[in-house]
Amino acid sequence: MAVHSNTFGGLQLSGEDAKKFRSQVSAGRTSAAAKASAAKGVAAATALLKQGHVKVAKTTA
Repeated sequence: MAVHSNTFGGLQLSGEDAKKFRSQVSAGRTSAAAKASAAKGVAAATALLKQGHVKVAKTTA
């Protein structure tokens, strides 16, 4: 296994980790939390492109 990343590049996986990652991407199931997070990200990106800024509300966990 090898994992390599740097400030200017992406993440590179090899060996068993690469096989697991490929399997997860092609056959993995998304959770409700992941879908909600993606929807919020799309809404924020749309607002950023339209208005030039995005307001982020502080939440407590």
